[in-house]
Amino acid sequence: MIIYIAVAAMSGLTILVLLHGLRSLVLSGSKLESRLQPFAIPGAPTDEVAEKQPDLSDRLNSYFNTRTFAGSIADKLWQAGVELTVPQYVLIKLAAALIPFVVFVLMRRSVLGIVFGLLCFLIPNLWLRRKNRRRRAEFEQQLPDTLTLIVGGLRAGFSLQHSLVNVAKQAPEPTAAEFKRIGQEVHLGVPLLQALDNLVQRM
Repeated sequence: MIIYIAVAAMSGLTILVLLHGLRSLVLSGSKLESRLQPFAIPGAPTDEVAEKQPDLSDRLNSYFNTRTFAGSIADKLWQAGVELTVPQYVLIKLAAALIPFVVFVLMRRSVLGIVFGLLCFLIPNLWLRRKNRRRRAEFEQQLPDTLTLIVGGLRAGFSLQHSLVNVAKQAPEPTAAEFKRIGQEVHLGVPLLQALDNLVQRM
């Protein structure tokens, strides 16, 4: 029994070390811009990255960005308001599945290890869906006030784009983040109407 407890403790410590290492692998800023980069029009102005990513981070992000599933995961992370990159999220899922599997295998319960490993692998997905539903509900509750801000800006003589910028500055979360993303997309060269349509698709 002491051996099993020690294995579990070491597994927990492994997760902490893994998460700490992942934190240093990704940029602290420009997460949103990296997600929006595929929408950028060639030649459109973009902000330069203040600091160069570590080589390992470059390789991880490059690997996941070339995979078709990465875009879907990135969208789900954004919709849920989770500040994780695709590599972070995938590695967390793998760690969550691996630890119970190893523990049960050491206890000579391989079948249970597979079952619990799969369950733990799926738990982050369920958590992400729950946060996504909650964030959408909050956005819908804030929608009347958002429309009031937009209409107020238009009546004051501001352009639609300027009114949307005001919403990004004055509205609470998650509305502010969504309208800031509209500004980011427009800055990267996405037409305003398309950026608004992207918002509708997300929310």
